[in-house]
Amino acid sequence: MSIRYLLLLIALLAANGWGQSHDPLIVRVPAPQEQTLDASYNYFTGLLQLALAKGAGSEWHLSTVSSNNMSQARMLRQIQLENKIDIYWAGTSIKREKALHAIRVPLLKGLLGFRVAIMHKSVEGHYQSINNAKAFYRLKPCQGADWPDSDILEHSGFRVIRNPSLKGMYEQVSIMRCHFFPRGIHEVEAEYSAVIQRYPNLKLNKSLIIHYPFPMYFFVNKHNDALIDVVRRGLELAIDDGSFEYYMRTSDVTKHLFPLDSWIHARYLELKNPFLPADTDTHNPRYWIQYDASEDELIR
Repeated sequence: MSIRYLLLLIALLAANGWGQSHDPLIVRVPAPQEQTLDASYNYFTGLLQLALAKGAGSEWHLSTVSSNNMSQARMLRQIQLENKIDIYWAGTSIKREKALHAIRVPLLKGLLGFRVAIMHKSVEGHYQSINNAKAFYRLKPCQGADWPDSDILEHSGFRVIRNPSLKGMYEQVSIMRCHFFPRGIHEVEAEYSAVIQRYPNLKLNKSLIIHYPFPMYFFVNKHNDALIDVVRRGLELAIDDGSFEYYMRTSDVTKHLFPLDSWIHARYLELKNPFLPADTDTHNPRYWIQYDASEDELIR
């Protein structure tokens, strides 16, 4: 090839953007909802920023858009329709993974499936004395209207009172519409501190933990290959270099859970999750916190 044609080829490639910086990756997430009690919002947006920084360097921009108090299901639907929201964090299910691409790196290493109760004070004595599953199932939990948790609890035998609003669930416990509200162990303390003045008849009880395998993932539209690749790569790199673990241990939302021995040896009601995709590897310590409840700790 002559020098003349080589120079012409280089000029054409340059005109088409070769060798130039790429446009930044714009990533749209829902803004915090007004008067939200969700203590974990900053954890997930912070972890997303860590993943983007690892996976895309400086070529990204996180943009928040109004969510207008949309439910979790509606936010995921917006991603499917490629409308307003590009990525969101949620507990997984077979149904959700059919509709969207789940980036299969558990954002809490499985801690979402450890549920601690906020309850009406009048129920605490009964709750403390529970020694078998049948007695537990007599209590009615509140849970999100469209959360997979509700399906898991109902499948196990609980009579779940569903509510579309986080605030509404606390109100229902306060007026004894339901007996208790199981929350993720990572978020329960911050939320309890936020609601106790308004609902002084509520009580946080850590003596009994409901557990089921339930990972929280980032969900993206199946056709958004660029975002999928960047976030997956960023999360994996964060695990490799230890920054994922460091983030969990220092975040205001999760740092109180370490060391794990401070709470993990409680009494457990162990539930199955039939809505979890069958190929989910919950025994991989790279992605999941491992625990082994003793026979004395399990409620049958």
